[in-house]
Amino acid sequence: SLHYQFQQGLDGVVTLERGTAYLLRTILSEGQGSTSTAFVTFREARWQAVAHQVVLFNTRQPGKHSEAEFMDWRFSPAPEAREILWYNASMPKTFLEKRQKLGLAVCYAGLVFWSAPIIFIQSIASIDAYEGVVPWLNDFLQSTGMYNVVTGYLPVLALLLLLLVLPHILMALAIRVEALKTKSSVQREVLIRNFWFQLATLVVTVLSCSMWKAFRVVVNRPSCIAEILGLTIPGVSRYFTTFVIARCGTSLPLVVTSPLLRLLWPPGQIWRKLKQEDCEHEPLYCFFAVEATDIAVVLAVGLIYAVIAPTVLPFCAVYFALASVAYQWMFRNVYESEFDCKGQFWFELFDCVMVGLMLGTLSLGGVMSTYTGFWDFHP
Repeated sequence: SLHYQFQQGLDGVVTLERGTAYLLRTILSEGQGSTSTAFVTFREARWQAVAHQVVLFNTRQPGKHSEAEFMDWRFSPAPEAREILWYNASMPKTFLEKRQKLGLAVCYAGLVFWSAPIIFIQSIASIDAYEGVVPWLNDFLQSTGMYNVVTGYLPVLALLLLLLVLPHILMALAIRVEALKTKSSVQREVLIRNFWFQLATLVVTVLSCSMWKAFRVVVNRPSCIAEILGLTIPGVSRYFTTFVIARCGTSLPLVVTSPLLRLLWPPGQIWRKLKQEDCEHEPLYCFFAVEATDIAVVLAVGLIYAVIAPTVLPFCAVYFALASVAYQWMFRNVYESEFDCKGQFWFELFDCVMVGLMLGTLSLGGVMSTYTGFWDFHP
């Protein structure tokens, strides 16, 4: 009986391999515009396990596409139906490769020239820009004692508004331009890109230099990276400490109170809900690309200043303690499951942590070199 079952299993594998090869030849014979995604449903779980181990061979059709090697076919478990973006599921592979290169080019260009929109936003939010249009505004603010408050916080609020809109722009880029096919892949791409834009924002606003200028300096003198970080990073430790404190006092309370704000907006929402017999609300999902980026930025700041300015570490510890309580409550009582990423966000978060650790190590080396005169011997 065991031999019969084993022989039947081998016959099933051979049949599966032959059927797969025939299917691939049929798809390839239709041209390069065919879709790069296909779903196969098995009646038994054991054949699904067998399909994951099938080695594809003899997928080349004689006389057609003889110069091409089709060795990039892969079997993988299909994601859940709720995770798939069905309007992107049938996009062909050649189309996706071009779109993904375009999306990467747009993100790289945005990082290099990120200082331009920040300076533009801050110039629009400046009171001096409206002095010619509204001449009485300056005198009114000074007479009421609100001039310092408005001039100090208005550019910051405008910058925060830009950073709130940025993840949605990156998500539209990943879905509409790059045509990613699953929600988890979209969230992962937005997470890592949002993290880099957050770091670029800190560089532009705190270090008072554009990414393009810093890039040119590094290209001209690659050995001066540690020196630049060693001279600039320690001088703004107080700002980053305030940054972490602000995250504790504003970001986390907003996360907890967001369901209440969503309930109260638009005005009269509660009264309309009470009039109805059912008070069901639309499900609220966690925006991992934003929430995880906030946590990764604070962790990166803590790693950067762990040795240079360790006074920031207690505030980082307070942030993570409050974040643990806040997110545990949100995931237990508010957030609903939108998709199952199977822990794949760990890879992006690991990259963010390594970036913070690398910047901290380079900054520490730069600080030590400024005191030991290392750069005098290695200009």
